Amino acid sequence: MKLSQGTKSMKEYLQAFNNLARYAPEFVNTEAKKIASFKRGLGPKMLKTMGTGTRATFSAYISDCLTQENNNNNYSVSKSRKRAFEAGSSQSKARVAGRQQYHPPAPGARFRPPQKRNTRNPTQQKPYKVVVDPAKPRANQAAAPAADTMTKGPCYNCHKMGHFAKECPYPKKQLASYPARVHHTSIEGIPEGEPVTAGMFPVNHHLAIVLFDSGSSHSFMRQAFAQKNDQAVTDLGYGYRMSSAGADVLTNRVV
Repeated sequence: MKLSQGTKSMKEYLQAFNNLARYAPEFVNTEAKKIASFKRGLGPKMLKTMGTGTRATFSAYISDCLTQENNNNNYSVSKSRKRAFEAGSSQSKARVAGRQQYHPPAPGARFRPPQKRNTRNPTQQKPYKVVVDPAKPRANQAAAPAADTMTKGPCYNCHKMGHFAKECPYPKKQLASYPARVHHTSIEGIPEGEPVTAGMFPVNHHLAIVLFDSGSSHSFMRQAFAQKNDQAVTDLGYGYRMSSAGADVLTNRVV
C-alpha cells in the first residue's frame, strides 16, 4: 500500500486508508499490520511523535493520532498569536525610538515667549462693505413695479396683461350682457300659491336654503353665501342682466 497523508487531516487520511485497505486485505488482516501500514503513510510531523506508538489495537492508535493532531493545531495557533503580538510590540517600540529627544537650551540663549495663535475660525470671513451707486437703487425701484405688473391680468376691458379692469387706463367698454330671468330671490317675497318649492340642501358641501323656481333661466347664489363658504368666484368677459320682480341686476361673476 502506497498512501501518504500529505496535506490531509487525520480524518481525511483515515478515510482514504480504509478505502484503499479493501483492495489490499493482506496488509491489514491483523492489528499490527494495519497499524504499521497506517504509520508508514503519516506525515513527518505526526510520524515524529506517533512513530513510536505502542498501542495494541488500531482504534486506540487512531485515537492517539487524533489527540496529537489536536494538540499540534492548538500549539500552532498559540505560536501564531505570540508571533503577531511580538511583531506589534516591536513596531510600537520603533515608533517610540523615532521621537526627537529633548535638548536643553544652550547657555546664554534668549528666551522667546510663545506666540499667540490665531483662534479665529478660518471659515469666518471679515464683513465687507459694498459701494452702491446712488443711481442704481432708483433704477431697481423703477424696475420692481414693472416686474410685479407682469403677474397681473389679463384685463377684461382691454384684454392686455399687466393690470386688471379696475386699473385699466383705456376707456371703459360697454360690457356685453345676456338676458337671464329669476322670479324670486327670497322666501319672504314669494306670494302664496306660486309654484316655488323651498328646502335645505347641501351646495358644494355647505347647507343652504334652496328655492326651486321653474321659471328661472339659471341657478343663482347670493354673493354673501359664496364669500362666507369660500366658493371660487370667476369674473367673465361678459355679463348677465337678470330680470326679477324688483329690478334688473347686471352681474359678470359666476361660481
